[in-house]
Amino acid sequence: MIHSTLSILYQAGSPAVLAPTPIETALFLVFVVNRFTAGAITPIFDKFKWDKFYLMYVSWVVGALVVFLADINLFAAYLPANVEIIGRLLTALLAGGGANILHDITDNQKPAPAAEAK
Repeated sequence: MIHSTLSILYQAGSPAVLAPTPIETALFLVFVVNRFTAGAITPIFDKFKWDKFYLMYVSWVVGALVVFLADINLFAAYLPANVEIIGRLLTALLAGGGANILHDITDNQKPAPAAEAK
């Protein structure tokens, strides 16, 4: 039953098969690079007691590898075709730094100071 349902959904030209939107692709790339960096690279930094400041740059390199190997350009619709490399570099920056940016935004929020009573 499940196999026949899946085969119907994934037939070529089926309206049930939708291409991912650029934001879905971006979120997927951020997730993959973040999980790979957290699972494979961060333990190496911890073991050798390296400064985690450089972890962001390693994440960007991993993001660039994923983007270039998968041939993904999230900015193709917004940039001319002759500067495709710029779109890929921006995509790599988003993929590698996206998780760090979200983490920095959520962790560095300081609570508002309480109003002093007079």
